[in-house]
Amino acid sequence: MRPSRSGGVRPAEAIILAVVALLAAAPLLGPLLVIGAHVPRWINEGWNAYWAEAAIGGGVLYPPFDQMISNTYTPLSFYIVGLAGRLLGDDIVAGRIIALAGLLVVAANIAAIVSRLTGNRFAAWLAALSFVIYAATEAPAYVAMNDPQWLGLAFSTTGAVVFLARRHAVHGLAWSVGACVLMLAGGLVKQNLIAWPLAVLIWTACHERRQLVIWLTVDGIVAAGFCALAAALYGSAFFAA
Repeated sequence: MRPSRSGGVRPAEAIILAVVALLAAAPLLGPLLVIGAHVPRWINEGWNAYWAEAAIGGGVLYPPFDQMISNTYTPLSFYIVGLAGRLLGDDIVAGRIIALAGLLVVAANIAAIVSRLTGNRFAAWLAALSFVIYAATEAPAYVAMNDPQWLGLAFSTTGAVVFLARRHAVHGLAWSVGACVLMLAGGLVKQNLIAWPLAVLIWTACHERRQLVIWLTVDGIVAAGFCALAAALYGSAFFAA
């Protein structure tokens, strides 16, 4: 069967996508049923909730290095989950909802990236649904778990979508800056999410030197600004962690 490359998908393709969508939804049911449970599914949940409460409640987010507890994660997720937790009354439940939303955003971004690169909607949605199946079966503990991984990847992959869309945008420079900021936000959620920024950096170095200058300039400005802000908010403990 030859995939459609224009307009919608063919009837046979729609049937395939419906079947794959059911396969993708099945492993999500379990985490959805316990998303409001007041029992941690993994040790990460309580640890992340503790720091989310510290971020919003005026606690010490980065204790001195000689204390009995330490925080080695970048801070953005703790503020996002902490604010959502205040609204919902439970930081762990808020983190689970955000993580599930992050997973779905990553899947949608995969569809957008494949569609942008190939012009093939069937392939785009098949890739997105296949990703959900893979994520939910290979790493089921991370589905709807209070952990910053999916939130960070949601920022990074959204940055990739914006980066790809910049060529067709009226203000391409603004879109390039937006892509860079989004990918950096992913790193501020979880510090080891460097794959997407590194891939874009290598691609621009090989194909678009002007974009490389923009990318490095924005990176430098945002990184310097964040370091200054972190020093003011958290002191030397942040850099020691």
